[in-house]
Amino acid sequence: MKAAGFCREVKVVTVREESASRLEKVRFDCALIVFRLWVELIARARSFQQDKEHCFCFSLDTRCWLKNFCLVSLGSLNETIVHPREVFRPAIADCAHSIIVAHNHPSGDPQPSLLDAQLTRRLSEAGELLQIPLQDHIIIGDRKYFSFRDNCQHWPPRLRDLRQAFWKPGRQQSTSLATKRKSGNK
Repeated sequence: MKAAGFCREVKVVTVREESASRLEKVRFDCALIVFRLWVELIARARSFQQDKEHCFCFSLDTRCWLKNFCLVSLGSLNETIVHPREVFRPAIADCAHSIIVAHNHPSGDPQPSLLDAQLTRRLSEAGELLQIPLQDHIIIGDRKYFSFRDNCQHWPPRLRDLRQAFWKPGRQQSTSLATKRKSGNK
C-alpha cells in the first residue's frame, strides 16, 4: 500500500480461532467458565508461551456475557507487570459493564502471592471509581485455579488483612501500629 510517499506493510494475523458466536452465548458468572476458556482456547493458541505469565481482561455486558477478551500483559517466568490503566483500557473501549481478570502461574501452583492480592485490591478500587466493577481475579495453574471471589477472605482485602492472610509461622511479621498502641508504645 502507498500512503503519503511511504510504503506500508499490512500483516493480517488470526487473534482468535474460536467462533465468537459460541462464546457470546456463555454466561461468565463463575470462575470455572473462565478456567475452561483458558484451557480450551487461550492456552492452545499458537502465540501462548507456557513458560511466561499472561494476564487477560474479559469484558462483560450487563448479563455477564462475554463481549471481548484481550491480553493486557505478557510477563516473564514468575511475574508480569499489570497496571489498572492497561486492564481497564480495553474494558472502556468495549463499553463493558464489568470485567474479570485472569492470569496464569507457569509454576503450576495457582496460590496467590501477596502481590496478586494487592493487584486485586487496586483493580477493585479502580473499577469502583470507573464504575466498571471487577467481578473476579482468577489465577490459573496446572489443572486447577484460584478465584479471589470464591475465596471470600481475600475479596477485596484491606492491606492490614493481607499481612494476616499471607503471614506464615516462621516468617517475621512486622509489628502493626495497633499492636504498638495496645502495648503502650507510640
